[in-house]
Amino acid sequence: MDEDIRTVLYESNRMLTEQSAHLKWICRTLEEMKAASADLEVRVRSLEEWKAEHTGVEKKMAVWAGAFGAVAGVLVGVMLELFLS
Repeated sequence: MDEDIRTVLYESNRMLTEQSAHLKWICRTLEEMKAASADLEVRVRSLEEWKAEHTGVEKKMAVWAGAFGAVAGVLVGVMLELFLS
């Protein structure tokens, strides 16, 4: 009977030790995942800022291109009117 109790206690202790090791691994892995997630958030925000910056520049370029196109069109129209009249 004493031997059975010792065996049960030994097995219980071994299982608790294994569970403790597993829990430590889980906690470490979760911390690594949190750090990776935070790093990913920083990178995504950086890309969003870069995209917003470049989108603004592209819109300005489109406005300037439209303005130059309109001016060129008016000049061509005036020149045609002058030379064809």
